[in-house]
Amino acid sequence: MVNPSCLLVALTVGSYASAIAVAAVTARIAVGWRLGIGAAVAAVIAAIGVVVAGPIYQVVDGNQWGVWLLAWLYSFGIVSIGVGLHSVLGKWTTPTLTALFVMLNVTSSGGVFPASLLPPLFAGLNTFWNGAAWLDAVQSLLYFPGRAFGFDGLRLALWAATGIVLVVVTHLWSVRKRRLADDTISVTEEDEVIAA
Repeated sequence: MVNPSCLLVALTVGSYASAIAVAAVTARIAVGWRLGIGAAVAAVIAAIGVVVAGPIYQVVDGNQWGVWLLAWLYSFGIVSIGVGLHSVLGKWTTPTLTALFVMLNVTSSGGVFPASLLPPLFAGLNTFWNGAAWLDAVQSLLYFPGRAFGFDGLRLALWAATGIVLVVVTHLWSVRKRRLADDTISVTEEDEVIAA
């Protein structure tokens, strides 16, 4: 069986590329819909990844539903963080996501190497970064049935929760900013103070 690191790379690239599209398309709709669309896109990315990695490349041999669920949680974390950052960073979102989820994430996951063999910076990132959590959880699921991976699942959930909070906060910030820029809407003194 092949190491699932290649699936990690595919999920990462698919997720951060989709985050930009989701952010652009959903920029002016309610925050709940933005998160819902992000979750649906993440589910599709995870499904495509597991289907291609499973039957075609035989990276995932068994436990496809478990791998899909972990892939969805991982992908949703990246998509939601990307959607949240896009409101603030605009065209700089893509390089930022590339730095976070390719340069730091994929390198700190270790791939076939344990964290103890990584350079100190990446070994440190391995303890909390989402790519390492996903890879550890999937390796436990595929290679070591019965081994607990709850801490890795918790790390993935915390990244997804961070993305949700980021989407909500930046959505509220961008709505307030648009409201201040619209001359037809009356602005209270409190709005002006908060925006400054």
